[in-house]
Amino acid sequence: MQMTDASSFYPDTAVEVARLINLDRLLTTAMGGILPGLLETNLPNLHTVLDLGCGPGSWVLDIAFDHPECEVAGVDVRQKMIEYAWARARTQQCFNASFGVMDMTQPLDFSDNTFDLIHAHVPVGVFHGDDWVSLISECMRILCPGGLLYLIDTDRVIETNSPAFARLTTLLRQAKRLAGYCVSSDEGMLDSSLILPQLLHRAGFQHVRCTTHFVDVSDEAASWADFFHNTEMIYSQVQPLLLAAELVTRKEINQLYTQMLIELYMQSFTGRWPVLCIYGTKPVSGEQRPAPDTKHDT
Repeated sequence: MQMTDASSFYPDTAVEVARLINLDRLLTTAMGGILPGLLETNLPNLHTVLDLGCGPGSWVLDIAFDHPECEVAGVDVRQKMIEYAWARARTQQCFNASFGVMDMTQPLDFSDNTFDLIHAHVPVGVFHGDDWVSLISECMRILCPGGLLYLIDTDRVIETNSPAFARLTTLLRQAKRLAGYCVSSDEGMLDSSLILPQLLHRAGFQHVRCTTHFVDVSDEAASWADFFHNTEMIYSQVQPLLLAAELVTRKEINQLYTQMLIELYMQSFTGRWPVLCIYGTKPVSGEQRPAPDTKHDT
C-alpha cells in the first residue's frame, strides 16, 4: 500500500509540538549551538533570516534573541505549529520574529534576494524526492548574493545496541520509501549525504560542505533523556502509519514498541546519533566568496 499524506509522518498535534521542542533542545545542547559547525563570526552579515519547516518556532526564537538586529521569519505547512510559534513569540516578547503558513513544495512567497541565511531541518517526511530540486532552486532565488543555505539532516541511521529500536527504524524508513518521502527514490541513493551536496552544486551554490556531528545518546549521556522522550513520541505516533503500510501487525508493533522502551531504559544501552550539516553559499557576482570557517567535526 502506498501512502501520500505527509502529515502522517509529521502531524500537526500537541504531541508533535512537544516532541519538536524536545528535539530542538537536544540538538542545540549536544551540538554546541544553533548553527553547529560554523563560527558565527564568519557568517554573512545577518539582517534577514528564514527557517524552513520551523515547527513551533524554537530555532527562530533562538536566532532572534541572539541577533536582535535581525528580522527572523519561520514558515511551516502546519497551521497549529505556526499558531503555537506566534504564541511563544508574544509570550517571550520577541518582536523581531515572525511566522507564516507556507507549503515548501510550492514556489516560496518571497521576493528574490531577500535573505542572508536560510536554515532548514531537512523535512524528509514532507518532501518527495523530486521536490528537493525545486526547493533548493527556490532557496537560491530568495537568498541574497553571498547568503548561506544551511541544512540539518537528523533522519539518519542511529547506531544502538537495541534490536527493537533497529527493527522499528527499518520499518519507518521502509514506510517513508514506499510513500516517496526520501531525497531519491532509487534504492541505493537514500542517504542525503550523497544527494544533497550534488543538488546544491547543480543549483549553483559555492563552497558546499558536509560535516557530521555524532551525538552520544547512551544511558549515562546528557542527551539520553531527550533522546528517549523523542523516540518514545515518534514511534507512538507512526504506529498507524506502519500498520496502514502493512509492514507489521498490530501485535508485532505493540511488542516491538514495548521492547524498545525497555531496551532504551537499560543501564547498558548505548547509542550514537549522526547528524549531518550541509551548507553552501550563493555566489557574489564577479567575486569568489571565501568558504565559511568551520569548527572541527564532533
